[in-house]
Formats: sequence, structure tokens, C-alpha cells
Amino acid sequence: MEWWIERLPRRLVSVRLVPQENVAEIDGLSGEYKGISEWPSLSVEITSDFAKGGWFYLEAALVRHTGDREARFFGKSGDDACTEFEIPISSNLRGSIREVFYLPGPVATLFWSPMRAPGFFSQSHLLVHRISGVESFFRRTHRVVETLVALRGSSGKARGGLTWRGAVFHLQDAYIRTARLKIQRYHSPDYGEFLARHDTIKAAELNAIMASIQAAEAKPVICLMVLLRDAEPSMLAKMLTAVRNQLYPHWELLLGMDGRISIECRALLENAHREDARIILEEVDGLSDMAAGLNALLQRVNGDFFAVLNQHDLLPEHAFVFVAKAIQSQSDALVIYADHDRMDDRGCRYAPHFKPDWNPDFFTAYDYMGNLRLWHTKTVRRLGGFRRGFDGAECYDLTLRCIAHCTHEQIVHIPRVLCHSRDLDEQDANMEAGLRAVSDHFERLGAVVVAGDLPGIYRVCHPIPSSAPLVSILIPTRDKLDILQACVESVQQRTDYGAWEVVIVDNGSVEAQTLAWFETIQQDPRIRVISYPLPFNYSAINNFAVEHAQGEVIVLLNNDIEVIRQDWLTEMVGHALRPEIGAVGAKLLYPNNMVQHAGVVLGIGGVAGHVHRYLGGTEPGYYFRAVATQNYSVVTAACLAVRKSVFAEVGGLDAINLKVAFNDVDFCLKLLKAGYRNVFTPYALLYHHESLSRGHDDTPDKKAIFEQEFGYMKTCWGKRTDPAYNPNLSLEFEDFSLKRF
Repeated sequence: MEWWIERLPRRLVSVRLVPQENVAEIDGLSGEYKGISEWPSLSVEITSDFAKGGWFYLEAALVRHTGDREARFFGKSGDDACTEFEIPISSNLRGSIREVFYLPGPVATLFWSPMRAPGFFSQSHLLVHRISGVESFFRRTHRVVETLVALRGSSGKARGGLTWRGAVFHLQDAYIRTARLKIQRYHSPDYGEFLARHDTIKAAELNAIMASIQAAEAKPVICLMVLLRDAEPSMLAKMLTAVRNQLYPHWELLLGMDGRISIECRALLENAHREDARIILEEVDGLSDMAAGLNALLQRVNGDFFAVLNQHDLLPEHAFVFVAKAIQSQSDALVIYADHDRMDDRGCRYAPHFKPDWNPDFFTAYDYMGNLRLWHTKTVRRLGGFRRGFDGAECYDLTLRCIAHCTHEQIVHIPRVLCHSRDLDEQDANMEAGLRAVSDHFERLGAVVVAGDLPGIYRVCHPIPSSAPLVSILIPTRDKLDILQACVESVQQRTDYGAWEVVIVDNGSVEAQTLAWFETIQQDPRIRVISYPLPFNYSAINNFAVEHAQGEVIVLLNNDIEVIRQDWLTEMVGHALRPEIGAVGAKLLYPNNMVQHAGVVLGIGGVAGHVHRYLGGTEPGYYFRAVATQNYSVVTAACLAVRKSVFAEVGGLDAINLKVAFNDVDFCLKLLKAGYRNVFTPYALLYHHESLSRGHDDTPDKKAIFEQEFGYMKTCWGKRTDPAYNPNLSLEFEDFSLKRF
């Protein structure tokens, strides 16, 4: 249909944009601007086509660094009343705009506003065609019907007034409603709206879970340990009530207190103990020594699993239901953790922390488990309980020691908010203690642990043998000498790892300047050029290059990459040599120092999408996930390291089905299937000179290839949940925002 519609008669319209007072031009040639106020705008020069109005089709690439997804045309018609009009324009996940719009002629003034909020934006040239009524009808009808089908079964509010009757009798109104629905969908829901949609558990679901728990032979006892220090009586009362209201009855609450507890709090605790024998009071001396206090309570634990709770934290009534379900589902579990959020003194919930499933490299970079985490009691006692000398990091240290004796399956994540952390219980992490805990964890492996770029983050530097292995850096290219030369020279000048070779794979360069440079650059004995004279096939080119690589480790590198940090290769090789690691991905920035790649999440955009795209290069991202080493299912092949033997083991890149797109996604999934983990490291930092505003460079042939490869991925791998992500987060956007519907 798209192929046919593209061939209907149309006429290209010249579009010239002039920034208005609320827009500062940074680089007009590359389309870089800064909006100074709300709805920054550029005037559109009125040509004869625009002046008489009619149907138009807009294509553009637009990046709003605010995360905004709404644009608009607005202006005035030149009729007697000088009527104002406004046309909403939506973009997709990647900032692409393909929109039919109608100008009510005659047009007197016309303005283009790329976003609602002030901030930076980048855009391609606006490609506008005057189109026929036939093309307009087909394009509008297609989107309206597609939206109606997608919203079947949704509430009237979610449908935004869009109906089948409206589509038949008022097509343009229905089409505008689809645009507004898309824009509305792009706005991340506030947490209150999210909770109303997704946090309420239906009675039937809860009853079914309770019935399955009761039907099981073993009913685990869950213990909470709380050390009381300067407790606030009303908050303490709420914590006690929340525990006593648990729907799952098999629990105990161990409360440790010393002589400094207030008379009011002591009376409150003693009364709770008299009313409920599951509440146990323990006198603990010297609560300044957290480890000693926790170990004193640990001796009294009767439960199969226990957790340490802050004295003012609250649990929803179903918390232990889901914990018990997890224990019964994974009978050999040793560590269990859930998502959590924060609650202010008015009882308002905010700042949800939706965590990944077990992510070993992330956990040794940042203690992401937080509250609520539980440990297997017998295992902890066998390990000697909590250790002294880790003040402020006792739970982190204990968890690190536990996971050293766990399989990945024994570490269970419950993707539900089961704990509300109180503001007044927030404590700064003890960086020094955490550093010691992670260092102890890696002592036998010889890794060096240092502080990361932000407080609370640790960097694990994995060892490289004294006889460093040769690394083959493979760079496919075809002419484009300016970017290739910058790439290769940055490797030469900004790489502190000594044992490397560069293999440039020439896929049909013809420019004399490029060919002359090939001769010159090979005077460096570490660099050679090989020829791949066949039609472009990204996968085949890289497979061919690997066959000619002499290194034990290979690095796939795009020709538009430029090195920033000198230790980039040392960092990537350190990870690549780990036996359990498959692919290693780098952190890539656009030339304006915004994130281009910081990991890839399955399901975003249909197959996979880059997370944290357009975030500031030094910003922490969602709970430090843009600045911490971690495991992702997929990393980009724009800069990817892997052992040559592992590359061969999984068959390299798919040169038959994935010649252009998704070959790195497929490759990383094959590595996961083979039992390896993939890792992203922010300490391998490079520029990726991929244009922020790619413009209209699609052709019907390119679209066909993309659709074919997209379909292959869906067929080959199916719908997959990503353990490095969380089901409560959006698969429509790359910013870790909450899921919409």
C-alpha cells in the first residue's frame, strides 16, 4: 500500500524557515536550535502552494531534547475574518514525522513550532508535498482504522472520543483525534495516574494467588527485622499497622530497641506485642554498631526468609502475598527483592524504582536492590551473618556474599512495588564501606574496584594478562574519508591499550583521495586495508573482516566513531576476556555530548531500542543506569567487543536475513542463548557522528528491506521480555518512563 501511495501524483513544495525571537539558531546548516520560551517557532515563507491551502504531506526528522513529542503548525487564514488555525503534529519514538495536514486557504501567515517547552531541538529540512485528495484519504483512513483497532476494548477516555461512526462520517475530525491521542500517549503519566491503572490488584487475582499459596504444602514464614533509633511515634504506629494488616498471615516482626527509645514509642511497642504474638521485642545494646544489632536480631529469627526494614517504612497489605508466592515458585531461592517507591509525610507516593531482574554487573556497580530485599535465613547464618566494618553498607555486603553462593535462578525479582520508603529514613550510602564490600567480592578474581563517576557508583576494572592479547579493530567503509580519517586517527592517538591492529574493510571506495590515504595509512604497521568488492551487506562485511582478523579479541567499529577516553579499549577488553561475557558495548555520544547509545532494550519500538537516547552525556539517567556498568540483553555493533572464538561459536552476524538492520540485536540474542552475558560499560566513551537529524533518506527499497528484516526478527525471536528492563516501564519510549496503557 505504501509503495502504491508513494507513486500517486504529488508536487514538492519549497519550505524556508526563519527563526523567530523565541528561537536561537545554533547551527542552521545542521538544524540545531534552542527554544527560549514555550512553543518556540519558526515562520514559514508563504509560497503560492501554501497561500491557496489544501492537502499536504509532511516528512521530517525532529529531536526534542526535552523529551517532548508534540509539534504544530499555526497561523491565520487570509479570509475576511482572519481566522486563526492550529494543526497538531506528532512524531514517533525516533522523532520521525509523517503527517497529512490541511491548510485552510487562503493562508496569510504560517508558523512551525517543533515543541511545546523551551529547550534544544534538532530538525531536518521539512519535506512537504502537495498531495491529492486520494492520497490524503488513504493515509488518514489507514491511521484512523489502525488506531481504532489498537484501542478496541479501551475506555471512552482512552479513545479520546474516537469512534467508528466518527471515522465514517467525519474522517478529518477522527484523524485529528488520532494525532492528539498520539501526543497524549507520548506524555508520561504521572505516578498517581500510573498507580490507578496498574497498581490496584483485582480481588479475583489476589484470591487466586492466596488460594495457590494455601494449597501448597510448605508455607514459608517471613520475618522482618527493624532496629529502632529515634523513631517518630505516629510513623512507627503506621509501620506496625501496615505489617499487622498483611493478608499473608505467616510472618514475624522482630523489633530491636535500646534504652534510648522514647517512653511513648516503648508503650506503643509493648501494646502491639501484647495484641499480636508475632511481634517480638528485643533489647539491643549499642545500636551505633548496626552489624551487632542486626546479628542480635538474626539469632531470634524463626522465619525461612528475613528482611531488614527501616523503622518508618510501610508495606502494602499484599506485600507478603507476593513474597510467599515467589518463594513457593522458586523453592531454592536465596535472595529475593522487589520494586519500591518513596512516600512523603502526607502519604503521597512518588519516585518509583522499577528494577531489572538479576543484573550481576549492575549490582556490583550500584546497590540497586534497596527495599524490599529478603535473604534465606539458613544461608545467612552459614555465612556468619552481618559483618562489622561495613557501616552503612551492611545489607550490600551481605547480599554480595550471598550471591557468591547463588545461581542466577536463585536470585528472584518481584516486579511490583512492595515497599514504601519514608523520606525521613533516607541515609547516604557509605561509599567507603561499599567500596570495601565490592572489593572483597572480587578479591579472588584480581579485579580492582574504584569509585565511579558519581557517589554510590563503583567501577570494577577487570584484569588483563601481562601478555595482553592482540585486539583487531574492524572498520568497514566506503569513501567518506573525512569521518574515516577522524576515526582511525583517534584510535592511533587516544588508545592506551598497546596490542591492537586496525583492519579497514573497503567496500568499493572510488575517490582518489580515499585510495591515496589507504596507501599512506598502511605505513603504520598496525593498520591494513582489505577489500570487500561485493554489494553492501553489513553482516557479511564484518564476518569477512573477522576471518582476516589476527586478534584474540575483535572490535566491530563504525567508521563514524571517534574515541574520547583513552582507556576505552582497555575497559572493553577487560570485560571481553571474562569467560561469562559475550558482547561488550560502549557508551556513545552524539557530537553535542548527548547520549546516542547506553544500552539496548528488547521490545522498544517493536524489536529493540536504545535507552537514554538524547540524555546529557554526564547525567545519571534512571537510577544511575546511564553511568554504571551493567548487563543489557543487547549492545550496539557500532562499537562492540567480543572474543573471536565466541563470535565464531554463535555463527557471527546473520548475513542472509539481516544484511542491514538488527544484526547486532540478533547476534547478542544468540550470545544469550549460548549462555553468555552481554555488558554495557560507560567507561568506554566515544563519539558517534550519526546525524541527529537524518532527514528524508528513506526509499521504497530501503523501507522494504527494513520491513523484511523487522519481520524476520519478530518471527525468529518472537515477543521477548527483557530481564534488564522492567514490565512497569514504557516500551514506546527510551527514557525509562512509566508504561502508558
